Amino acid sequence: MRDEKANIFNDFFASIFLSRDRNNHPSSEPPLHPRGGTPRPSVSEELVRELLEVLDVFKSAGLHDLHPRVLRELAEAIAGPLAQFYEHSWCSGVVPEDWRRASAVPIFKKGRKEDPGNYRPVSLTSILGKLSERIILMHIHEGPAGKVMLGGNQHGFIRGRSCQTNLVTFYDQVAKSLDAGVAVDVVFLDFQKAFDTVSHPVLIKKLGDCGVDTYRVKWVANWLEGHTQRVVVEESFSTWRDVGSGVPQGLVLGPTLFNIFISDWDKGVKSTLLKFPDDTKMWGDVGTLERRNRLQSDLDRLQGWVDENRMGFNTNKCKVMHLGRKNQQHTYRLGNSLLVSAEAEKDLGVIIDAKMNVGWQCGDAVRKANRTLSCIHRCISSRSKEVILPLYAALVRPQLEYCVQFWAPHFKRDVDNMERVQRRATRMIRGQQGRPYEERLRDLNLFSLHKRRLRGDLVACYKLVRGDQQALGESVSPSTTKSD
Repeated sequence: MRDEKANIFNDFFASIFLSRDRNNHPSSEPPLHPRGGTPRPSVSEELVRELLEVLDVFKSAGLHDLHPRVLRELAEAIAGPLAQFYEHSWCSGVVPEDWRRASAVPIFKKGRKEDPGNYRPVSLTSILGKLSERIILMHIHEGPAGKVMLGGNQHGFIRGRSCQTNLVTFYDQVAKSLDAGVAVDVVFLDFQKAFDTVSHPVLIKKLGDCGVDTYRVKWVANWLEGHTQRVVVEESFSTWRDVGSGVPQGLVLGPTLFNIFISDWDKGVKSTLLKFPDDTKMWGDVGTLERRNRLQSDLDRLQGWVDENRMGFNTNKCKVMHLGRKNQQHTYRLGNSLLVSAEAEKDLGVIIDAKMNVGWQCGDAVRKANRTLSCIHRCISSRSKEVILPLYAALVRPQLEYCVQFWAPHFKRDVDNMERVQRRATRMIRGQQGRPYEERLRDLNLFSLHKRRLRGDLVACYKLVRGDQQALGESVSPSTTKSD
C-alpha cells in the first residue's frame, strides 16, 4: 500500500516535467571544449576541509546513509582525495551518477491532503554531491552571474534580502504614489510549477549568456542531464523516474540556477516588478489611459517570455488589486485570460488589502497563533515552563512575528489582541496563574511582543543603514517609513 502511494506521488511529479523531446534545444548545447583563455579550475584541499568541518552533524545521512558526523570527523584524512576528485569532475564536466540521483520527500503545502498536486517534492541527495554543488556555487557567485542576480529585483535566495525586504520595498514605493494621490494597479503573478518546468537547455544557454565559464556550464549540464528521482513515503520507495526538466528543490544549486533562469524575465518591462523567487508582483501608476495600456503591454511582454521559455502561469492565482480613490478599475488580460480583481491578497504569507491597512493580517496571525496554542493545550499534559516555553517559542510566536516589521499593528485593539496570545501562553505554565503579566514575563525571562517588535524595528533599520541591506535602504524614503 505504501509502495503504491509512493508511486502515485512519483507518477504525478514526473507528469509535470517537460519531456526530453520537448526539452530539446540544439542551440543551447554547451561547447565541447573550453573557450581559449578560460582558466583551468582548481579545488584546494583547504577549501574542501573547511566545508567538511562545518557540516551540520544533526542533518540526515543523505541518500547513501553516509552520516555527516563521519565525514566531519574524517575531514583531515579525506580532504585531499576529495579535492582531487572534485577537481577532476569539474574539469571533465562529468558528474558521478550517484550525485544525479535523489530521493524526493513529498511536503504538504495546503488544500486537500488526498491531492498529490498539493505536495512539493524536496530532494534528499548525496552529501558528497552537495559539497561539490557548494564549490560550484561559490565560483558562480564570485563571477559575473553573481552580479546579475544581485543587481536585479530578486529578493529570494540572495544574501541580505528576504520576504521582509521585498514587502518593505513594495510598500514604500506604492505608498509614495498613493500619498501623491495617484491610482496604482498591482498585478500578482504566479507560475505553474515553476521549479519543476525549467527547461534544461534554455537554462544552460542562459548560464553561458550571463558569464558562467564553460567548465561550470558543462558540469551543470551534465549534472542536470540524466537526473533521476524516487519518492519516499513512510520508509517505502517508488520506482526511479527520469527528471526531464526543472531544478530539484532541496539541493544547493537549485535556487541559484532558478534565479539565473528568470533573471531576464523583466527585460524591457517599464512597470516596477519584484520577485521572490517566482512569486512576482508588478505595479504602476495608472492615472491615465496611456499608463494603463503600458501596464497591459508589460503583461503581454511577460506572457511572451513565459511562452518562449516554455513556462506557464497559474491563471487561477494571478490577480490584480486596484489601489487609490480615483482608480478606474481597469480590466487586464494575461494571455487569453482576464485577471480577476481582488480586494485582498496574500503576498509572501502576508495579507495585503486594497486600503493598505494591516488589520486583516493582524487578525489572521492571531487566529493561527491561538489555534496552535489551543492544540498545545489539548495535546501536551505537562505545564512546566521547560516544556511550554520552547513549544510557544517554536510554534506560536513565529506566527505573530513573521515579517512583522512590515505589518506591525497600528491600532490598540490589534496590539492588545496580539499581546493577549502571549498572556494566554504564560498563564498555561504551572505556578503562573493569577500573577500579573509583567511579573510572569520577568519570571519567565520574556519580553512583551511590543518590545520585541521595537527591537526588531531597530535591527531592521540598522541593516538598511549600516548592514548588508544598505543598497535597499538607500531607496527607502524616510517619509513613508512606518514609525511606532
